Amino acid sequence: MAITLQRMTVNPVTLTFNRECAAYEAPFHEHYVKQSLKPFRQAILLAIAVWLPFGLLDVKLNPHGTTAVWMIRYGLMTPFMVFGLIISFTGVFKKHMQPLVATSVIICGTGIALMIPAAEAPLRHFYYAGLLVIFMFSYTLLRLRFLWATLAGWAVVAIYETVAVMIDTPPVILLNNSFFFISANIVGMFACYAIEYSHRNDFFLARKLEEQQMAIHRANQELEGNVRQRTQQLIKLNEDLNLTIAGHRHTEARLRESEEKYRTIITSIKEGVYEIDLSGNFMFVNDAVMHIFNCKTQAELLARNFRDFMTHEEAKKTLPVYNEIYRTGVPAQNINIEIVDLNNIPRFLEVSAALIDDGKGGPTGFRGIIRDITRKRQVEKKLLEYYENIKATRAMTILGLARLAEYRDKKTGEHLERMMKYTKVLAQALSLKPKYSDYITAEYIEDIGISSMLHDIGKVGITDEILLKPGPLTTDEYEKVKEHTTLGGEALQSVESEVRGKSFLTLGKEICFRHHERWDGSGYPEGLKGEDIPLSARIVALADVYDALTSDRVYRDATTHEKAVDVISKERGRHFDPDIVDVFLENADTFKEILLSNRSMDNPFTSTQNHPNHSGGSE
Repeated sequence: MAITLQRMTVNPVTLTFNRECAAYEAPFHEHYVKQSLKPFRQAILLAIAVWLPFGLLDVKLNPHGTTAVWMIRYGLMTPFMVFGLIISFTGVFKKHMQPLVATSVIICGTGIALMIPAAEAPLRHFYYAGLLVIFMFSYTLLRLRFLWATLAGWAVVAIYETVAVMIDTPPVILLNNSFFFISANIVGMFACYAIEYSHRNDFFLARKLEEQQMAIHRANQELEGNVRQRTQQLIKLNEDLNLTIAGHRHTEARLRESEEKYRTIITSIKEGVYEIDLSGNFMFVNDAVMHIFNCKTQAELLARNFRDFMTHEEAKKTLPVYNEIYRTGVPAQNINIEIVDLNNIPRFLEVSAALIDDGKGGPTGFRGIIRDITRKRQVEKKLLEYYENIKATRAMTILGLARLAEYRDKKTGEHLERMMKYTKVLAQALSLKPKYSDYITAEYIEDIGISSMLHDIGKVGITDEILLKPGPLTTDEYEKVKEHTTLGGEALQSVESEVRGKSFLTLGKEICFRHHERWDGSGYPEGLKGEDIPLSARIVALADVYDALTSDRVYRDATTHEKAVDVISKERGRHFDPDIVDVFLENADTFKEILLSNRSMDNPFTSTQNHPNHSGGSE
């Protein structure tokens, strides 16, 4: 059976399936809408929950223009979002989800843009930040496909630029806001493109896996049917031969005729039939066996021993099976043997064997069937490669999300790479300790390394005015910064609810929520203590502090590796889990090697750790 593993082909602009994959577009659209309804409704509820409290900020920033802004916020936009939630349960929405959601994004962007002239100057110019939140929702949470999200995003850009020009926004402010606004839109486009491509690739791979599994299943059924049929033929043939021999021993000519008939049939069947003596030397092979071993004549095999085609280790594994058949007389099925044929090509065989009786109760050798299952093994390897491709796609999706969260930082890639390496070093070292050996598996180490990159994804919800502030934060600003743990954790929690069982998102959620908790209970957001803090968050907490200490900031230079080690060791049992500090100290040289090989000038705001208004080297 020939198996062709097709590549996914999509339009590079619209991402629609095309050419040989065009048939997947309709089922993908139906699947995507079905899978998107619940996340969309959750995103609307999250949007309403975020939207309503901002009215309090209107009062503080715009005391004389609150009425006009509230008319837009609560009189128009809030009912519109509620209406959007309700209409999502209708059949019309399911049929036209993408254009309806894109239109809604434009309307919401228009609403926020209208707040700008309604607010008082100069604070009105900060309302553009609300449009960044619109981008975050439209490109990631509202399940808009790339084309529709891009159209909506640039429409919102055009609306903002129009309004900003109409109200005579100072050129410096307009240029600054437009730079961040358009940059965020472009980053969002890349993220949305990667997300949709990932969805399509997952759908494509899942379909191809189903098709290959069905093909393999049909092939196996056909093969098993052939084997059963051939086996019955052999059994009947053997019975006929035995009857002929028993009834006509005195007629040698008839015996030779029956043997010739037997040999002819055996030679012509597609299944490989062989006979070897008790030492393993081939006594008979049919054409199928000759083909498997790449022989042109029987003489090439009849002069060889079965073990000549096996490695020493393979022979040590196979010979005990034949010894057991000889000892018990019980035939064996499905013996897996790896050989190298006469052309030095590796092959995988499935072999059966039974004793050959000399007619007097004494065994003279072994007889059985050989099947070449090399193709089956190759298909299994391809399926494994597909699985590895899915894992790689997952990692790229996480990296895209993490970079979206820190799009302000041009050095984000180096920061995320160091975080992943530090985290995996700690997890690997802990796995060698008896206390953690059963819990921390190789899969756990891989997942926590990837998930660690999501630790600060909640910073998307923190305004630039706070996050990019070079000086000390006020108490209120610090409280806002602390919300990034909850924002990130809740976002991943909503996505995790769509995944069956425990996944890498479980670790990502734990890390987002808890990586600022402290071992002594003085951390946030919930003040968890000791082992009530998830292990993943305790590991990432130490890695994050080390990276913050050894990275340059606007308000200070990076500390040395030795100083960072000293700070962390002093926080043993206070900020950090004592066990994790211990393995950190054991692997301090490895941390230093990673630092030196990846060191570069980080953006001052890649981490909320070690801000000047915090003490002890961390928050």
